[in-house]
Amino acid sequence: MEQNPGTMNSPSFSKYLSEIGTIPLLTREREVELGRVVQLGLRSDASAAERQASEEGQSELIRSSLKLVVGIAQRYYGCALTIEEMTFDGNQGLTTAAKRYNPIRFKTRFSTYATFWIRESIRQAIRRSYTIRTPPRRAMQLKRIRECHSFIEGKPDQDVDKIHEETGISKRQIARILTNPCPSSTVGKTTPLIINDLQRRQNLLALHF
Repeated sequence: MEQNPGTMNSPSFSKYLSEIGTIPLLTREREVELGRVVQLGLRSDASAAERQASEEGQSELIRSSLKLVVGIAQRYYGCALTIEEMTFDGNQGLTTAAKRYNPIRFKTRFSTYATFWIRESIRQAIRRSYTIRTPPRRAMQLKRIRECHSFIEGKPDQDVDKIHEETGISKRQIARILTNPCPSSTVGKTTPLIINDLQRRQNLLALHF
């Protein structure tokens, strides 16, 4: 049921945009009808036919709102992710919305309900892309340093010589790790970001949140 724009390159994405541009929007009545069918098929005692109808209903809700995802993704243009990546993540949120949409309970259009899930999915993806990650080897070295007897948590001037004797890690490497356990070169999900660029993007992100 999930709709995926395919490989993350401009020609493919342009084709994707062209394809979803021809998908008609649903009427309110059709949304209500599909929402009921979806929920009916999600019951624990639903028949095979009802479950099949539920999946088809979710697919129709998703397809009709793919343009909405692109529109929301464009609002975050300039953040750490590309439009293609944000569209993919937004489609994850759209899929969740299609499964949860209950027109009787929420009494709102599907697009209004889906917007929340699409936006949240994109925001979470952007936040994850800003996570500073430590390379595996350095993480293991940092773990060994922190577990050795000579390391004292919170002490600003560690005994590098004793730590070296216990761990076998070079003194130079120990000093580097203790000074900067998470190097800035690992910031970002898809492209290395220098600190100034990261700050610029974070400031831009704050405008949307």
